[in-house]
Amino acid sequence: MNKNIEIEYKLLLTKEQYDMLKPLFKGPAYQQTNYYFDTKEEKLRLARITLRVRLKDDHYEFTLKRSGAVGLDEFNENISKEDFLHLIHNEEIDSEILELLKEYHITLKDLCQIYTLQTYRYDLPYKNGLLSLDKSEYLGVTDYEIEYEVTKTENAIENFNAFLKTANVTYVENCKGKRHRLCDVLYGTPQ
Repeated sequence: MNKNIEIEYKLLLTKEQYDMLKPLFKGPAYQQTNYYFDTKEEKLRLARITLRVRLKDDHYEFTLKRSGAVGLDEFNENISKEDFLHLIHNEEIDSEILELLKEYHITLKDLCQIYTLQTYRYDLPYKNGLLSLDKSEYLGVTDYEIEYEVTKTENAIENFNAFLKTANVTYVENCKGKRHRLCDVLYGTPQ
């Protein structure tokens, strides 16, 4: 299992802003699908924890995200397709992330795969970080987002805003994450 500190700045875009920025990202978009897990009582969502499996290019990554001292603490494990299918059916797999969930009194038997989100992403290395331009689809909604992931906060906002000038956009604060936006639509109330 890998542990990372995720520091990212994210901003929702209009389709017009997305279209203005898209030519700056060279290369084709790639597709990723996020399968989100929670308990029937939504214990993870209420604790502000994200648990997902991301499928990208036939590669499955199991991730747990929770608040950290700076940004988010992100725990990742590569798993097989068979492990993913076992997770969906509440069948045991060897996983340190499942062990972490025990801190919250949650076991594999408590989990269910609740929703799915599809993202088409372009990436661009930029000033000691990575810009990602996303078009996401979920529950009949399409939204557009740009993220700037960095390892240090120094000059990050200034660098991000310099890039965003192309679309006459300014970063002020992070928008809600994908899972939170999906839940807003699913439950009909802002989270």
